[in-house]
Amino acid sequence: MQTKPALPRAEEGPTLGQALLGVLKNPYRNLLLRWNWKSAVTSSVVRAAIFFAVNLKAGQDAAITAFTIEFIYRAVTSGFYGSFTQALSEVRPNWQGVMGALVLLPIANHALEFVAHWAGGTEKLWLSILVSMCFTAISSSFHVFVMRRGLLTVGHGSQGLIADLIQMPKAVFLFITWPFTALWGALSASASPERTGSDEVSVLDPER
Repeated sequence: MQTKPALPRAEEGPTLGQALLGVLKNPYRNLLLRWNWKSAVTSSVVRAAIFFAVNLKAGQDAAITAFTIEFIYRAVTSGFYGSFTQALSEVRPNWQGVMGALVLLPIANHALEFVAHWAGGTEKLWLSILVSMCFTAISSSFHVFVMRRGLLTVGHGSQGLIADLIQMPKAVFLFITWPFTALWGALSASASPERTGSDEVSVLDPER
């Protein structure tokens, strides 16, 4: 299996403002060339399935229509959202990248999604968007989390999608337990004033 490149520690990397400015200055390089096909594939399937399930009560035809609209919409846009999320995963401190993914991405994401499904006549429109927004809150945080570990990324140092999926169960476990691990590390750091600043930062080390 391909060896992962060393990832920056918590005190290294661009701030949220620097990352956003970099995307705005060169969208061709940061969005188009880094178009995340992994996000396009996985998001299209998962999101379309969510819309199918939510609209199934309105009938099979309504569910298929919602599935088709969401699949096409995600196939076109999720690669760009994925590349933007990958840029946010490089932001330090870590919490800025997570907040950027939780706030900035949904604004653009669901506004366009709403228009696409409204124009396409999705039956359970508001419920579908609400469920999709809840899923985004979790998935955006998860994508930032795993991209810091080199999963679901594209470009130099990335591995194949199958290799990413094989490591996904461990990544999900680490994601679920991360808040408790971070809290324990913070409590341990506060109880040990002699620890250095670099030791305190290691609580949020992407490799932990």
